[in-house]
Amino acid sequence: MIQLAKRSSSGGINSFRIHDLMHDLTKSLAEKGDFLSISVENLSRVTRLRRLAVHFHSNLAANPGISSISHLRSLLCFQMENQLLPFRKFKLLRVLELEGALITEWPKGIEKLIQLRYLGLRGTRLKRIPRSARNLRNLLTLDVKFTSIDKLPDAIREMKELRHLHANRYIVNSQIVESLINIQTLPMMQADAWMHEGLGELTNLRKLGISGDLSFCNKALSSLVKLRSLRVEFGLGNTILDLTSLSRNLVKLHLAMRLEKLPQVDQLPQNLVKLSLRWSLLEEDPFPTMERLQNLRTFILGRGSFVGKKMVCSREGFPKLDFLKLDFLNDLEEWRVEEGALPRLNHLVFQSCRRLKMLPEGLQHVTTLRMLEVSFMPDEFKARLQEDEGEDWRKIRHISQLDIK
Repeated sequence: MIQLAKRSSSGGINSFRIHDLMHDLTKSLAEKGDFLSISVENLSRVTRLRRLAVHFHSNLAANPGISSISHLRSLLCFQMENQLLPFRKFKLLRVLELEGALITEWPKGIEKLIQLRYLGLRGTRLKRIPRSARNLRNLLTLDVKFTSIDKLPDAIREMKELRHLHANRYIVNSQIVESLINIQTLPMMQADAWMHEGLGELTNLRKLGISGDLSFCNKALSSLVKLRSLRVEFGLGNTILDLTSLSRNLVKLHLAMRLEKLPQVDQLPQNLVKLSLRWSLLEEDPFPTMERLQNLRTFILGRGSFVGKKMVCSREGFPKLDFLKLDFLNDLEEWRVEEGALPRLNHLVFQSCRRLKMLPEGLQHVTTLRMLEVSFMPDEFKARLQEDEGEDWRKIRHISQLDIK
């Protein structure tokens, strides 16, 4: 009845799906029990409705019953037109989702919703957050990503309970962050001197992005023992990120910066599930180190990550790897996969590796492989993949999905 629809890169579950008949049944039961409504047709008869979802351009504001559902706890409005809703009447509202709404100004009355825990304004045309937002002192999640907001007000500092802040890059500054003692998720920030000591005080941080001078944050990162996801981009000057100081509990790591070399495998976070490298300019083959990470499921070698000519994936390497992407490795000429390597690989991507002439011989032994994507590769490389005719066809004939562009 309930099926897995999509897994995350770390192996978790992103979404489920159910049969359309089951969907209709659960929708009917939910509406009959006043648990949830995804229609605005009969609001005038509903007095105990707790949850309402409205999609696209339903004229919700014009419905005479909208003011009668004062007990509403959750209101989800997706891609709504600019409507004046009586927010101030929903005094018990805890969840308000306005993703994609065609609004340019802060909706009137939201600041009165002091019970609000979640406020979603992602993808709207909102330009600023007013000072009155400081009244939302119980807010746990604020999502203003992909909006026109280019600066967050000091009012955010008074949201002491805030756990998750989703916003555009570089609009969060240290003056705001230092007051958010419970914060767990932060967008990409520009490194500054405050991070020497202040960043390490945010001990509840689980997801963080940093860009700039890494000398400000190397020490502090070692204090963030709860950190699960870290993105570091464009380190300035000669500063190098000390990978050995990162939390041993780190699960996702994205690095877009120069690395002198990779540390020994036992100096890396052993719980890493996803690793992405760009612009690291590694001259030594990263596979002998990374293939020994026992929990790694996603590995992405992006543009400028490796500038050598040859990579080797050895026997029993990458025991749990599910997804591998080789992207813009312009110097790579040979990739060798030994028999017994990549025993769980499901999805493989080659993109713009211009000097790579052929697929590795050992790929024919990776029987778990179900998806192969090839794009922006040399014509001679793609010619070798032609069904029944290409020289490499025998290596991939067991793969059920081929996407060659």
